Amino acid sequence: MKDHIVHTFKRLLARSGLELNRLDSSNSERALAWRLISASAADLVVDVGANEGQYALALLSIRNDLRIVSFEPLSTARGALLERSRRYENWTVAERMALGSAKGSAWLFVSANSLSSSLLPMRPEHVRAAPESAYVRQESTPLERLDDIAGRYWSPSDRLMLKIDAQGYEADVLAGARGILNQVTGIQTEISFVTLYETQMLAYDVIRQIEELGFTLFAINSDFRDPHSHALLQANAFFVRTAG
Repeated sequence: MKDHIVHTFKRLLARSGLELNRLDSSNSERALAWRLISASAADLVVDVGANEGQYALALLSIRNDLRIVSFEPLSTARGALLERSRRYENWTVAERMALGSAKGSAWLFVSANSLSSSLLPMRPEHVRAAPESAYVRQESTPLERLDDIAGRYWSPSDRLMLKIDAQGYEADVLAGARGILNQVTGIQTEISFVTLYETQMLAYDVIRQIEELGFTLFAINSDFRDPHSHALLQANAFFVRTAG
């Protein structure tokens, strides 16, 4: 009887474009991202550094009509991203570009695992902790400011949750988003406690910068630890716009 009720409820939700999924109460990235979306009342997720769409799919597994715009400069990863997004009318994949503080072009360092690809040279500490992240080639990519191209993908009335996974380039992405920060109600960004990429801004400075922009730290969860020492190297930080 219980299974029949759940099945019927799922069908009713599906007619409304929704899905019923178990949302764990842990500090997983998926759970915290969804709590941030709810707390910030965001109606569109800007997914910077989408890779093959893993993050977007995790959120869409909770609510399949969530509006998402994904950005990914790596050509191979973006191909997989496009393929996955075709199932969802509400999931837009932007033109191929990297996002930063200025318009132009840049060299993207491509890692063997694709997830660790970056516009910044990788430090030996990163390779030692994750040998599969070593760079294997480079490719050129267009470089844009997020606030210059925002009008192509959403309207000025949209409330944005900005997720940044740019492998050390987070501060540059934020600098290029200054013109749309009035629309941003929540931010999720990767932060590093050790210099893993040349010239990157470290965690405490990123947190301070975002707080100075008018946001309050909402949550942190661990992301990447040294497999030998177990020291925390990277984490995901979640921020909500400061009330008032």
